Amino acid sequence: MTEKIIRAKEGPIVIIGIGPIGQMIAAFCHQAGFELMLVDKLPYERIVSHGIETEGVYQLKTPPLQVYHSMEEIPCKEAAAVLISTKAQALRNIAKYLPTILDRSVPVIVAQNGLDPERWIKSEMPDFSCARLVINIAGGIRPDGIVHFAWSQPPNYLGISEGNVPEWISTFADKLTSGGMQMQTTNTIRFYAWRKVILNAALGTICAVTGQTMIDCVEDSDTYKIMSTLLDEGIAAAKADGYDMGEGFKEKAISYLQAGGKHKPSILLDLEKGLSTEIDEWNGRIAEVGVSYGLPMTYHKILTYLVRAMERNNRRK
Repeated sequence: MTEKIIRAKEGPIVIIGIGPIGQMIAAFCHQAGFELMLVDKLPYERIVSHGIETEGVYQLKTPPLQVYHSMEEIPCKEAAAVLISTKAQALRNIAKYLPTILDRSVPVIVAQNGLDPERWIKSEMPDFSCARLVINIAGGIRPDGIVHFAWSQPPNYLGISEGNVPEWISTFADKLTSGGMQMQTTNTIRFYAWRKVILNAALGTICAVTGQTMIDCVEDSDTYKIMSTLLDEGIAAAKADGYDMGEGFKEKAISYLQAGGKHKPSILLDLEKGLSTEIDEWNGRIAEVGVSYGLPMTYHKILTYLVRAMERNNRRK
């Protein structure tokens, strides 16, 4: 099916989900001159009273912003784009609801971690233009509500999996870059999604199971061996799927993960808070794809089972 041509247009950016990544994107959008409409079920009183503030790699500040608690509260048809930065596991329900309130001329940007989270949007919203955003920035929200960004490895990628990059994607990426968020557009976004999910799944889930920070897991001889095997499995699955990570990727990946320092990945923070995780979109999805090509994916399966068991244990408390 030929994708409907969507032209770039003026209007606010609707951001659904304003955790650390949603707030970071919102702050860059503000610097780029976009009007913002923020949606989240949590109150985020600091954003309403003081605005978004970040520290660390990026020092950003916005004026006080309104936070809507339902999509029904905002005029979505006026939006230039809707950007979804919730956890990946929320996408199915969002994808079922959005078509009831969103005009088909409004494009959707999926900013989740994992492999192919946009498939939920495409399955429920086939008539909408959809792009994937792969973000190479990590951080968290401090107890006082300020967002701390521990590290950044630009560029960040916005695009589609095939065909010509639509005008609206190029326009949005250029504006974000002008606001300080280094962007690159691509029509091979799945390559970058594979690269990111291999990295997340190789270390994030080990941190989740052990309770250690990224650098602690890299420097521990036993968890290092597990990380190394997870990288091997992920690289093999990607190659079987048609995405060769290239010569020397494993060594570069280890250096990249070491740069995470004392950062706790989001999947560990979710478990510590008793929340569900993105495990099925990380190791679970990699295992699913790898198995479809006849690969055993033993370590990815084991880590998936362990994190799922920890989620169930949290629910029993």
